[in-house]
Amino acid sequence: MSAYLIARVRIKDLEIYRDYALLSKPSIEAFDGRFLARGGDVEILEGESDFDRMVVVEFKDMDTARSWYNSDLYKKARDVRNPISQAVFTLVDGI
Repeated sequence: MSAYLIARVRIKDLEIYRDYALLSKPSIEAFDGRFLARGGDVEILEGESDFDRMVVVEFKDMDTARSWYNSDLYKKARDVRNPISQAVFTLVDGI
């Protein structure tokens, strides 16, 4: 069953965040992940938002998504992102 990573990110330094994006893309592809949404316009229909960017990635399953998140490939990207952003990453099973 597919699993979806939903990331909400508040960015403090867009220039450095671009470096993160360049590193994260190949790490996701290495785990056969597929971007469904990556940045772009966000319209809040209900509630309040405190993030600048939303990303949705589809993985084969929860185990694959966890393996990606804990991989050395993604750790390099995460180490670039952490000092310049705040993020909430959520995994959800597909139906």
